[in-house]
Amino acid sequence: WVERKEKGMASAPPDTPEQQRNAEMRRKMLQFWEAAVQTPVSMECYGGTKVSGVFAGTDGSQEVLLVQELATPLGVYPVAMVRASDVLVVDFWDKGEGAGQ
Repeated sequence: WVERKEKGMASAPPDTPEQQRNAEMRRKMLQFWEAAVQTPVSMECYGGTKVSGVFAGTDGSQEVLLVQELATPLGVYPVAMVRASDVLVVDFWDKGEGAGQ
């Protein structure tokens, strides 16, 4: 860090090309998650279980997916948190389509 003595402020050194690429990838990832909200999804989990619902969000580490109207073999849950580590495949459908249609 370089200190700006005239204003008493610190500023970060210029970003390296790698830092710029990483920042761009983070920005694109956040845009993807934002655009995915309210999108119908179907998921295949370990053990062959298939579930579907409406994607509502994820946590900051992308370890948990929040799904509304989660339809499972045991019934429909109004809202559920699904561990990403339990999921093999997530299919996002056009917002005009239903999951699996």
